[in-house]
Amino acid sequence: MRPALCLFIFAVASQAGDHQWQTGEIVDSEIASTTITPGAVASGSTIRIIHRQVTDTNVIIRGAEYEYVAEREPSSYLQSRTGVISGILLSRDHGCRFIVGDRADYSAEGGKLYVIDADGKQCKLNIIRQAHLEPATQAQLVPQPTTSEQVAPRPTTSQQAEPKRDFDFRHVYWGMSTEEVIAAEGQPDKSDERDLIFDERDVAGHAASIVYHFRSGRLIGASVAIASRIAEKDALQVFADWKSALDGLYGKGAGDVER
Repeated sequence: MRPALCLFIFAVASQAGDHQWQTGEIVDSEIASTTITPGAVASGSTIRIIHRQVTDTNVIIRGAEYEYVAEREPSSYLQSRTGVISGILLSRDHGCRFIVGDRADYSAEGGKLYVIDADGKQCKLNIIRQAHLEPATQAQLVPQPTTSEQVAPRPTTSQQAEPKRDFDFRHVYWGMSTEEVIAAEGQPDKSDERDLIFDERDVAGHAASIVYHFRSGRLIGASVAIASRIAEKDALQVFADWKSALDGLYGKGAGDVER
């Protein structure tokens, strides 16, 4: 039998432009701050929107300093940047999907808000409200959505449990630094400025090599490869086992590729 190597890539990164990216929380309208001080829509703009009803087609993002309410443009699809686990949807009709309570990369430029959605698409939205956060609001944790499956809150670096050899995507999150991934997963077997490589991990009962990919020091994707050369038919079965296990935990992924 011809040996084959099966590679399952669940997150693919591509050029995302020269935007100055920050990370914020996707906030539902029911848990959005009610004590924010209204601010200008954008620097240099004289437009001020003090009151506006938030609809289910709006996206609310809480950053470190500002809270933004944005809405779609007629064409919201731009380019793919990274894959993200699917979950509860906030915005339904404009081609971009967002997860309430999850972290998302965004860049505010003029009256536009560029946001990486739950499928890794870079979406261009119109800012309809930008407001300064009160100090108490800046430190406030965004409540996690209630689902039938209770998922433990994300631990801080100081709260990380001892690294486990069994691989679980809940250990890491997009946007983590290299140091945070190492704190969650342990010391890698190999590393360079772009990748951390962990050999001989268990993924759904099969030995695998895990590669975390970084750009500008932040986690943007990961790859899973069979750790040893096996027959093609066996490799295809391993791939199917992995995909079934990951889809069961996190929903169908974006950009699944078999090689």
